[in-house]
Amino acid sequence: MNLIRQRLLEQTGWKPSYSDIDNELLRCKYFDKDGFRLEFTKKADGFYWLKASPLLETTMMDARTVETLKDNLVMKWHLKLTHLKVDAMKKMVQDGLADGMGGITTDDFKKTSLKCMACEEAKAKRMAFKRQIGKRATECGTRRMSDVCYVGIQTPGRVKYFQLIQDETSRYK
Repeated sequence: MNLIRQRLLEQTGWKPSYSDIDNELLRCKYFDKDGFRLEFTKKADGFYWLKASPLLETTMMDARTVETLKDNLVMKWHLKLTHLKVDAMKKMVQDGLADGMGGITTDDFKKTSLKCMACEEAKAKRMAFKRQIGKRATECGTRRMSDVCYVGIQTPGRVKYFQLIQDETSRYK
């Protein structure tokens, strides 16, 4: 099985679009370039499978086009600012907190909704930590945790860091 990255397709000139169908089983995603179309159809196993075919004019009318990375300044800055939230980017633009973000206005955020595939996938894959019953130590001194911490200033003994050791059972430090 081969995996295809949407970002690489967009960077190499493929234009994304998708079918406007409410039925999840019939949903398709398309990438068009130079008269060719890559069609990803959803199968019963839940995965999207690739089907390459020549581009047909009638199918292009059924699909809605999506702005590419070259056209969308908001998406460019979202990626440059390591996937920063839209609200934080709006505040930066409104208050003029960052130099060099020229060309972006608050209207740009209203034109297109920011849908970053990487952010969506990261949110979808995150799972809550399950409670582990019986994994914690029950006797004092059997398991300890340690961390090196910065003091903030240099102490009279010329030390900047200290080691914190904590017993897991009693929480004694």
